[in-house]
Amino acid sequence: MREAARIAADHGLELALEFHSMTLSDTVASTLRLLDEVGADNLRTYWQPPLDAPDEEAVAGLAELGDRVSAVHVFSWWPGNRRLRLADREGLWAGVFDLLKERREGLEALLEFVPGDDPAVLAREAATLRRAVAHRPGPPARSTARRRSGGSIGRQSPTW
Repeated sequence: MREAARIAADHGLELALEFHSMTLSDTVASTLRLLDEVGADNLRTYWQPPLDAPDEEAVAGLAELGDRVSAVHVFSWWPGNRRLRLADREGLWAGVFDLLKERREGLEALLEFVPGDDPAVLAREAATLRRAVAHRPGPPARSTARRRSGGSIGRQSPTW
């Protein structure tokens, strides 16, 4: 990881770790430990709500990761990996975007999964994400939508 980060830095690039179960960065503590051990300023992490974590716990984890987060994966799974409408976890995403308004630098919020992996609901889910971002002060969100590899659908790139 150190070597990859060094090579990326030589090319002016940043690397980011996935943040989910069954990886070296599957908890806040393990992610912070890995980032600290590598010690590269250009190595950061993505964040997504941990599976089955209550809203407050998930937001607290995001806060602990702080400015080491380079992107947020936005979706609503509850319980387990049952895919809900984004609006069904409105409290979680309001907490996330309230926290992110404190950041000095921007990041992307990627709409990663939608109910049923159904492209027909992408516009609805994207509109929900725009509303979640817009509830905070600042310029309105801009977005682009596209199909991502691995079954993920869409991308939202808010302007922070």
